[in-house]
Amino acid sequence: MEKRNIYKELSSPLPKEAKQVALNKETHKGYDTIGQGYQYCVDRFNEVLGLTGWTWGYNVIAEDIEKYSNGKPKYIYTVEVYITIKANPELGLTEETRKCIGGHDSITKADALKGAITNGFKKTASFFGVGREAYAGELDDDFKPNPYRDDDKYINKNNGKIEMPKPKNETKNETKNETKNEIPNETNIQIETPSEQIHNNKINKENLDRIIKAKKLLGEDFNIVLKTFNCQDISDIPNNQTAINIITKARELYSERQ
Repeated sequence: MEKRNIYKELSSPLPKEAKQVALNKETHKGYDTIGQGYQYCVDRFNEVLGLTGWTWGYNVIAEDIEKYSNGKPKYIYTVEVYITIKANPELGLTEETRKCIGGHDSITKADALKGAITNGFKKTASFFGVGREAYAGELDDDFKPNPYRDDDKYINKNNGKIEMPKPKNETKNETKNETKNEIPNETNIQIETPSEQIHNNKINKENLDRIIKAKKLLGEDFNIVLKTFNCQDISDIPNNQTAINIITKARELYSERQ
């Protein structure tokens, strides 16, 4: 009998129905997204390995509560999801476990936890090739609708650029250069070159420079922003759109601190 290529079977493209579109008015991310259904990833493991050929689980790493801009509670969960492929001599498989971090926010604890688990599961599944399109820059890894997210309110509808609001205590007769609480941008702030070189070839140099400047401005608080987008450090940022979202959130946080 011809030997099966398990990785090829796991990593073959998921059905077309697995791709699901979520409009900006549902996600409030500032852009429409295409993601993959969690169940299709589960089905792929079951089809290739059998119901008893694999297992999975999760551990809660962090649970936070903040507020959305409308005052509603914002529950944030960060979890570590692990998937284990069991040993199977007939298929030439030894037991192997892989794990990854997932995160999500919602107005309820249950939805935030569920979203974090599915987000982490799909990321971990991609390590075995299942649904890898989402992490090859083709799809969005967390496209779940969230009517309370407000990332899109800073997107200029005409040119797509991020425009942060001016601080509330700025008066009309103040010029841009005279405003003490203005959020610094690339043209009016000087940042020393980082002592250690930071690399991320998944985002362009312009966004990387902005991310590094945001890190300098916020210090330790910048790590909170990263974790909101399921990143442990700058090298984890998966694409340019996520980098833009992080920059938006960082500037919002900076503005709140002034």
